Amino acid sequence: MAQARSHAEAVSRILSRPLRPRQPTKHTPLQTSILHTYRHILREITYLAPSIRENIRNPVVKRFKQHKVSGAHDARHIKRARQALRTLRAANAGDKKTYLSLIQKAFGRSWIRRYTLMDQNYLKKGPQDSEQLESILRSQVELDSVKAVAEAEQKIKKTPDLPPKRHGFQRWDLDKMMGAIQSQKKAQGNNAVPTWPRSSLGNLNPDSQVPEKNIWDKPPSEKLVLTKRAKWWDTKVSRVEPPLEKSEWDLLGRLAQGLQDTDDAWKLPRRRTPVLQLHKNEDERERPEWDWEHHLTRPISEVEKGKLPGRQLRSGERPSGPYGLTVEARTPTARWFRRAYEQTWMLTPYVEEDPKTSKLKYKWGGAPTRTKTPSALQMGIFEGVDDAGKPQKSSSP
Repeated sequence: MAQARSHAEAVSRILSRPLRPRQPTKHTPLQTSILHTYRHILREITYLAPSIRENIRNPVVKRFKQHKVSGAHDARHIKRARQALRTLRAANAGDKKTYLSLIQKAFGRSWIRRYTLMDQNYLKKGPQDSEQLESILRSQVELDSVKAVAEAEQKIKKTPDLPPKRHGFQRWDLDKMMGAIQSQKKAQGNNAVPTWPRSSLGNLNPDSQVPEKNIWDKPPSEKLVLTKRAKWWDTKVSRVEPPLEKSEWDLLGRLAQGLQDTDDAWKLPRRRTPVLQLHKNEDERERPEWDWEHHLTRPISEVEKGKLPGRQLRSGERPSGPYGLTVEARTPTARWFRRAYEQTWMLTPYVEEDPKTSKLKYKWGGAPTRTKTPSALQMGIFEGVDDAGKPQKSSSP
């Protein structure tokens, strides 16, 4: 009776406690210092494929250095870092969907590298020669004179006019961007890509949403025309796949043909065998095998969330019951890597300038041919016949 009474008092005492914030999962390092999380992330990156390792590591290092000084958003940055750690561990444990997203991020199909490639290829550039510089200066002088007249008129008016709104599409080189959109539109129609990461480009007319007349049967205002064009360009730019350099594009094509299988420099690194712990710490000795306090103070959907089949590779938890589905960590096969690189290569162009016409030409990746050479026994079937399959005439009399 005394034991049952003490147990009931312990349960009532636990239930009377205020709800605590959710503890990090077992797969996430429990140290409060962000430096430990940073080290774990860098270690997981070293186990990625060599073809994507540097393009994943560089943005991570840059962001950690940018936010090394404590600020108002430390909690959000730590949360993102732990999410990134779980993502990397899931990819190294065999989560194919996560690994494919990392490959596409590394080759600029999404994430930070895509924005960098878009800026490098499509931002407006300064004048290339003296004639362009003179025309810009001339237009600037004319613009200054127009502004002077407008300011003189503003002094007469009582209510000043607002400055014209600058839209995002005005910072792009629109002629170059339109060439990329037309090339991608053609590639989407001709290439047998399983799934494009973004929707189809659709209509290629920037003024397709601009009405001919407004409700008063007059031409639309300049502000409305700019707004409609800005919406059209923003939609198309968000779906454009930026080009890579020729050398990197060729590397991606060779990876799609199986370079990672044949060259040791591009193979996956071996995972180090974890060290077995011989003695338990004092905290682990006192901790029970089943954390029943957590089950009493938390909803069961939250406690068992990390044990779901779709989250086991991210959380590191496994179901303890006899009927739970366990997802084992498995490294993706070489065949899967070839297909992942091939799918990314088909979404990736490179651009070169035609020396005769000075126009830009885009070339997209395609499915590599894997035709095997027939054996000698198979070639014996074609002895005595020509290329058309007809029997050859014997040269002997």
